[in-house]
Amino acid sequence: MMTLHLIPVGEVAHPPESSDNQYITLAQMKKILAYFLYGLISLITLPPIGLLYALSPVTAWFLRIVLKYRKQIISENLKKSFPDKSGEDLLLIEKSYYAWLGRMLIESFKAVHWSVYALKKRVNVINPEILTEYAEQNQDIIILAGHTGNWEWSPGAISPYGHDVLGIYKPQTSETFDHLSKLLRTKSGVIPIPMKGTIRALKEKKENGQKPRALLLIADQIPALGDIHFWTNFLNQQTAWFTGGEKLALRFKLPVLYLKFREVKTGHYSGEFIPLYDGKEKVRDGDISRFYIHALEQTIIENPTHWLWSHRRWKHQPESISL
Repeated sequence: MMTLHLIPVGEVAHPPESSDNQYITLAQMKKILAYFLYGLISLITLPPIGLLYALSPVTAWFLRIVLKYRKQIISENLKKSFPDKSGEDLLLIEKSYYAWLGRMLIESFKAVHWSVYALKKRVNVINPEILTEYAEQNQDIIILAGHTGNWEWSPGAISPYGHDVLGIYKPQTSETFDHLSKLLRTKSGVIPIPMKGTIRALKEKKENGQKPRALLLIADQIPALGDIHFWTNFLNQQTAWFTGGEKLALRFKLPVLYLKFREVKTGHYSGEFIPLYDGKEKVRDGDISRFYIHALEQTIIENPTHWLWSHRRWKHQPESISL
């Protein structure tokens, strides 16, 4: 016979104690959901990438016509960045941008099945000797890149040439998607590091046989209000910048390279490393950042389709912020 246990008024019911924890916490549930989504993405992207590319026009159409994904932001960003271009030219860039975005999403998800060496086959590095020379010296380096080409494939231009990639990322508000982004990016030779853990990662002593580290910073994101200390003209607009890469280079005396990463044809990219700082010479405050910004701007002007125009890059303006 079942015994009914009554709880006196005013007392709180507690789950029965057990040697085994039978309850799943909210944090655990979010992790399980992240693994489920990761498994789903892995399953969907099992077909050969050539077959998956057949979906990219549909993806682009859905983003542009159905969702109208950040369409106003894209249009405004293009218009302000290229004031001399006609409305027809800007519309052509916008359409091409959505097509590129559709391909890039497919490529980024497909990469969960590929090692950095598989990515290397799709990325032609023009001057790999720069990396191999630093690797032979066991020299840590900083690589500054932008949201050009497919930045998710950029470790394929770095890790196979002798460095472990420290992929710095900004943690997301959603714990589920934050954990998912780490699952998607973690590979042998690639170590995702949250922004706040950057200095700790650089200070860690390398163990015997451990590769030198390449700190990869996709440094063209909009800084948080409290992190804005540097402004310069970029694509015809006053633009706020992170200067963390420059500060880390000067503090730890690390060479800085710019990775010019661009699409040469569908599914294939080229990477070129442009030296910005040798880790030794004296430079004026802000120079490393200016060298990087100029190099990135030239990359975008050469091929305006392949940059992240849907990003709210100019959300902050100097007149509305007291420095």
